[in-house]
Amino acid sequence: MRRRVEHGRSGPAGRVRRARGQTRRAGPRGELTALGSGLSIAVSAPRSFVPTPSASPAAARAVGFEMTIRNDGAGPYRPTLLALTAHVGANRAQQVVDSTQGYSGMVGTAEIAPGQSMRFSVAFAVPEQKAGVRVVAKPDPAAEVGVTVFHGEA
Repeated sequence: MRRRVEHGRSGPAGRVRRARGQTRRAGPRGELTALGSGLSIAVSAPRSFVPTPSASPAAARAVGFEMTIRNDGAGPYRPTLLALTAHVGANRAQQVVDSTQGYSGMVGTAEIAPGQSMRFSVAFAVPEQKAGVRVVAKPDPAAEVGVTVFHGEA
């Protein structure tokens, strides 16, 4: 799994985009977007790939994202609490674990201390043809409002 803890600023200019209201959307790809409680997330553009035979679940095609979680809150954050869901049209997409290609999702027990960031890679099964994909993040599965961190064709 590709994951590392980074020290430093919250982006190219130290900026964090604050989402507002019930429908919350991320800023431009790669820019940090607030999740709440001092947490923010940056998501790369999607990367289409063919999962290896060892991937679970088996899929003809998947899209992967590099994600960075930044903790500017008062205390440590356990990134295993992060809830990510993806939809292709009206259907929920399954998360694909393909460790051979670096898509292991969030595993481990590491915490993100205040002022630090953690990077990881996650992938979702999608149809063989390009389709509309929406990925939503919640800092905790019990959170009432999620943030759309990607919405586009992939």
